[in-house]
Amino acid sequence: MLGVKSYAYGGATIDNNVVQGYEKFNTIPVLGVRQQIGIYLNSSGVNKIDFANTLYILWTDGNDFIDKPTLTPSAILTSLMNGVKDVLAIGAKHILVFNSVSVQSVPASEGLAPPAVLSYLTSLFNNALIAGLGIIQQNNTQATLSIFDINLLISKIVASKSSYFTNTTANCWNCVNATTIVKHCENPKQYVFLDLQHFTSRVGELIANAIRQFLFTSYEINSSAYLVRPT
Repeated sequence: MLGVKSYAYGGATIDNNVVQGYEKFNTIPVLGVRQQIGIYLNSSGVNKIDFANTLYILWTDGNDFIDKPTLTPSAILTSLMNGVKDVLAIGAKHILVFNSVSVQSVPASEGLAPPAVLSYLTSLFNNALIAGLGIIQQNNTQATLSIFDINLLISKIVASKSSYFTNTTANCWNCVNATTIVKHCENPKQYVFLDLQHFTSRVGELIANAIRQFLFTSYEINSSAYLVRPT
C-alpha cells in the first residue's frame, strides 16, 4: 500500500519570500511550497528516507499570478526550480513536477486577458519548465526528473464535451465568502470545475488514474501520454 504525505496548503504560492499566499479569502497567510518542503525535512529526518522508493510531486499553479499579477512567468519558474533543487539537495531520486493548465480554460481567468494572451503565457511557462528541468537533470544524473502534462489532460477533458461531463467550462459553485456558497448545479461530478479555480473530485480521480502507471512501473514513464522527460 502506498504511503502518501501531503504538505499542501490552499492558496499557497511557490515561495513566501517572493509572493505571500493566502487562504480564507486572503485573510490567513499560508506556507509556500518551499516552506512546505522545509517542514517536511524537519519532520521526517533525512536519514530515515528511502529515496529509492520515494516519489516527490511538486504541483503549484496559478496562485503566484493571482496574488502578484505583475510577476513574470520566468520569475515564477525560478522559484519553482529552486524548490526542485531543495528536494534534490537532500538526495531525492524521483521528482515529478506538474506543468501549468491552460489558464484560459479556468473560469477565474474570464476577463483577465484575451484567451490568446493567456494561452501564450501558459505555453511560455510550460516550455520554459521543460528547458529549466532539462538543465537541472543534466547536472543531477543520479535522479530522474519528469513533468506531468496536466495541461494536456485538462485540455482533453475540456474539449471532449462528452457525456462524462455535462459542463466543462463553467463552475458548479460560487464561493461568495467564507460562509456563503451559491450552488449553480446539483451534481458537481458532472462538472470539470467545482468553483472558479478548483477541479471537482471526478477530475481529481482522472488525474490520479493518469499518474497511476507512473507509480506502479518503477517510475518508468515511456507508456504514459501525460508524462514528459525534460530535455
